[in-house]
Amino acid sequence: MTHFDELKIDRQRGSRAHEALLLGATWSEVIASLDVTSDKARGALRLYADGQHFLYQEDVERGEARPRGFDAAQYTTALALINFGDDEPTRTATSPRAGRPVPGRRRGGSRSAGIAVGDRSGCTHRRALLR
Repeated sequence: MTHFDELKIDRQRGSRAHEALLLGATWSEVIASLDVTSDKARGALRLYADGQHFLYQEDVERGEARPRGFDAAQYTTALALINFGDDEPTRTATSPRAGRPVPGRRRGGSRSAGIAVGDRSGCTHRRALLR
C-alpha cells in the first residue's frame, strides 16, 4: 500500500469519525468501529478536518458562490471533538441533529453498512462506520 493510499483511507476514517461523533457516538465507539488506536482515530479526524478547511479556503479564494468544506466555525468544532475523552458523550455539545434519527446513506456510490448505536437518551442512530 502506498503512502497516498494510506492518506486516503485515513481521510475516509476521519469523515466517518466526524459524522459519528456529531451524532453522539463516543470515541470508544468510534475506535472500536474503525478498529484502530485512539491516536490513529484522532489523527484521521484531524487530517479530514484540515483537508476540509483547506478545500473551503481554496473555494473562497476562487470566488465560489457556495464553497465546499469547513468554514472556520466548522473547522474549530471538528478539532474540538479531538479533545473529548474516550467515553465522554459529544452529542450535547456539538450536534445540531441531537436526538433525531438519521438514516443511513451512500457516499460516492459505495454501500455503507450501518451499525446501530444508542445515544444517552435511548434513541438509536444508524451509523456508517467502515474501515
